[in-house]
Amino acid sequence: MYKHPGNPWDLKNCQQKAEETLRRYNRRFSRQCNELPNIADADVIGAFLSETTYESLVHKLGCNGP
Repeated sequence: MYKHPGNPWDLKNCQQKAEETLRRYNRRFSRQCNELPNIADADVIGAFLSETTYESLVHKLGCNGP
């Protein structure tokens, strides 16, 4: 059976569940990223930040410069 390659929209559907830990979500999200060919870093970062429920992490990542 052939599994078609995903696209950046698939990451937008990878949302953190209500009782899911950040570690478990990160593992699931990373597995999803690894299945996507040629995805831009900006798409990965944007999807992660928009779909996690850890607001303090999002705030810290937004405050720290490159």
